[in-house]
Amino acid sequence: MKIVFFTVNLEGGGVERVISTLSSYFVLNKKCQITIITLQNSAQFYELPASVSVQNLKFGALCVGPGKILFMPLLAMELCLVLRRIKPDTTLSFLVRPNLIHLMTKWLGNSAKVFVSERCNVEYDFPIGSSRSFIMRGLIRLFYHKADSIIAISKGVKKSLESLGIPAKKITVIYNPQHIDYIREKSRENSKIQTPGEPFTIITVGRFYQQKDHETLLEAFEKIRRTLDAHLIIIGSGPMEKALRRRSKTLGISESVSWIPWQTNPFAIMEEASLFVLPSRYEGFGNVLVEAMVCGLPIVSTDCPSGPSEILSNGEHGILVPVGDSDAIARASLSILQNKALSEKMRTNGYQRADDFDVSVIGPKYLDVISP
Repeated sequence: MKIVFFTVNLEGGGVERVISTLSSYFVLNKKCQITIITLQNSAQFYELPASVSVQNLKFGALCVGPGKILFMPLLAMELCLVLRRIKPDTTLSFLVRPNLIHLMTKWLGNSAKVFVSERCNVEYDFPIGSSRSFIMRGLIRLFYHKADSIIAISKGVKKSLESLGIPAKKITVIYNPQHIDYIREKSRENSKIQTPGEPFTIITVGRFYQQKDHETLLEAFEKIRRTLDAHLIIIGSGPMEKALRRRSKTLGISESVSWIPWQTNPFAIMEEASLFVLPSRYEGFGNVLVEAMVCGLPIVSTDCPSGPSEILSNGEHGILVPVGDSDAIARASLSILQNKALSEKMRTNGYQRADDFDVSVIGPKYLDVISP
């Protein structure tokens, strides 16, 4: 079967890892022929099988600035021409803009079935009140019902689409796949990053955006330091890094915080930590929680929309705390770090729970939906 994946780029991030994981599984286990089409020509962060072809839309360079929405019909025309040349059996797009462009090809003569993967909680990514959100919500309402099927990566994402009038019958919830054996293998490698010598190490992984709410984590960590000699490792990159570094200095914890740029293999670092904390204000799913469980880490996560409560089985496999509550994060973290029995129980339960998200379990669900 010939499959086309369509997305923005192949830089480091959750959707890029999912595409890499699905591509490897479909090629190696299902003997599929995979082509990845991207809007932007960018660095490739994750490994792909040698047989996977990567192509960039030539007009993708126009996708910059606030006016990029205006170029979507032009990109849809180019995508339509590329798909006619490749003649795939099925196509699946990821992220809102590629999804809209993909769906526009239906107006341009694309008679093939169109499948889209929705990864954001549209109620939070496009909050009411801004002109951009008004436009994007309108486009989602206009085009998403034209999809042959929509894959939502969590029940919360599905609910957010339904709030915009997308029929529930068009939406199938399939959680993000993880290559569990690969992560476990990578976690056993010697890390090139020297970890601190403190008895307790807290780690988080995520881009430096307001959504991820690293500031609340820094405030919680300052409170943890009042009780325990601990160190915080933050892996990521993004526009808020300088502001967050300044905040750590203001809190007096800068000497106890390590800032590590984006890693293709963060697992070797994660495996050496004592605790994983996800402080997000909202998520679509929360891949890093599954990755943390694979690495054997107990977890504290905000009970944010949407994903964490589903991954952690409503708190059975990690402690859920209110969004933006640094006191709650500090208390939950200390309850784990100061209780070895609880920590080991959570490590074991989480390690087993992670297998539910293995690509061998999730991959066939994707094929059930997108197969012609």
